[in-house]
Amino acid sequence: MAKQLKKKKKIWYTILASKEFNNFIIGETTSSSPNSLIGRKIKVPLSELIKNPKKQNLSITFSITQVKENADTEIVNYELSSSFIKRIVKPGKDKIDDSLIFKTKDDITIKVKPLLITKSKTKKSILALLRKKTRAVLKEN
Repeated sequence: MAKQLKKKKKIWYTILASKEFNNFIIGETTSSSPNSLIGRKIKVPLSELIKNPKKQNLSITFSITQVKENADTEIVNYELSSSFIKRIVKPGKDKIDDSLIFKTKDDITIKVKPLLITKSKTKKSILALLRKKTRAVLKEN
């Protein structure tokens, strides 16, 4: 006879958004131990958090930081959907992408990816100048 494995009973946990969103309920999950939830990521459209359908192109990723009766989260990522960016950048316009890494005053490393879209086709020299000015403005703050 094969040995029977004893399964741990799983418990339902409510996942709450961070304090910036007034601990809004963003979902539920099951787990056999609360420690296994820590580090899990949940991606939620901003339109669900603020009840504004116009913000459906933005999404926020939360990471579970601690678990008591509920799972508390913090914001990890804030992004525009790629389909939205493709819809904005039409023929006859230029898109300027960049990627910068900064350290905040509270010693957190963040990656900022600014997106600039021109009104019409632009010379490469002007695009390079715009990218340089954007970096300067972001470094000031």
